[in-house]
Formats: sequence, structure tokens, C-alpha cells
Amino acid sequence: MREKDGNLVSELRALSRDDDVARQLFEWAANRERDGAKTLIYKVCAVCRCQKRDAEKLFKVLHQLGVGKHIAGRRGEKSRIVWNYSLKSIGRVALGRDSYLEKGRIKGRVSNSDDVDAPRSATERATGSRPNGEFVLSLGEAKEGIARKFDIPVSAIEITIKI
Repeated sequence: MREKDGNLVSELRALSRDDDVARQLFEWAANRERDGAKTLIYKVCAVCRCQKRDAEKLFKVLHQLGVGKHIAGRRGEKSRIVWNYSLKSIGRVALGRDSYLEKGRIKGRVSNSDDVDAPRSATERATGSRPNGEFVLSLGEAKEGIARKFDIPVSAIEITIKI
């Protein structure tokens, strides 16, 4: 569903024009191959090369505009924003490449690192294991774990899958 909200479009474009961190986020979003349903705070820090406080500030502004819901990290969960519109369309509109926001549930290809995962128990999240003995981690979780283990930034981790 395509939606045109002139005020929101104007506010996104003004934010892109006036805020370097927002502009970098919008450029990244507009050029993504896959859409995303949520974006974690560490991802914004890596993409925009900014401090966590700057990314949190941007999340709050985007929440106030209504393009997403800012969820502060609690009990081991990371701060994140869950998008109310297609992330790619938010970026395109903010940069002036489109005038319509794609609203509704994300369809098609969605990035694993930014997708809202199916609910998992606290034990599953903590250990990566499931009751059937299967061990499951998203690529984002694997990269975070490797980065913590070797005390390096997540952006320095690259995972290659050879088939």
C-alpha cells in the first residue's frame, strides 16, 4: 500500500537535509537490496559512523515522526526501531527519490540481520539452542558474538557462506 503524507514527506526531507546521521541512514536504507522490518542501534552506529547517543536521538526523532517505534534496550535486548513503513521507501522519500511511503507489513525479501525474528524464549535467546537440540543464531547474532569475543567492531566482521 502506497501512502503520501505531505507533512511526513516534508519532515523526512528536512531531517535528511539538516542531520548528517539521518542522511547517512537514509542513504543506506534507500540503497539496500533487501528491506528490513527493524534496525538495531549498533547497525545505525556502524552505518552512520556515529556514537550510540546520536543514533538514540535519531531513533527518538523518527519515533516522534511516526515512521517507526523506538524500543529502548532492556534485559539484554538491544535498542532498536521497528519500522511502520518500508525502510527502503523511508530512505527514498527522505532523499527526494520518491514521494510515497510503502506502508504495511514487509513483503518479499527481508534482511535477516534487521528482520523481526519469531518470538524465542529467554533460554533460546541466551544460548542459541532450541528444545529439539537445534542450535540457531541469526547472522547478526553470530557477528555480535564474534565481535564481543575478539573485542572488535561488528562492522569488521564479514561472514562468507560457501556452497
